[in-house]
Amino acid sequence: MAKTVIETAARRALPKECCGLLVGHEKTISRAVEAPNLARDPDRFELDAKVHLSLQRDLRGTGEQIVGVFHSHPYGQPVPSAEDFAQASYSGWIWLITALDDKGCTSRAWRAEDTGFVPMALRCVD
Repeated sequence: MAKTVIETAARRALPKECCGLLVGHEKTISRAVEAPNLARDPDRFELDAKVHLSLQRDLRGTGEQIVGVFHSHPYGQPVPSAEDFAQASYSGWIWLITALDDKGCTSRAWRAEDTGFVPMALRCVD
């Protein structure tokens, strides 16, 4: 389900980037929650803080937590940009980046660290 939500959001947002939050435990994603992209620049994303705060409230007592963020790179590569690193304010969060091209979607996961992004394996439970 998470993969479907992300790919659908990425296609719907074209030519802009999509964005949202990842819910789960450490390296396991149970679901993705799409959020409006508030950025004016089509090559950037700004996640709506209201969605973030609302989701935090909804997850209280469930055993799940926000473990990361997802966004798309329309017609780019699924690798973090310098802008992504500048926005990575939560060390340890997963950054799932989906790249779109004429052939489909490619997604890669990264862990935000103080010194940059580290590639990681990720498990999605659908």
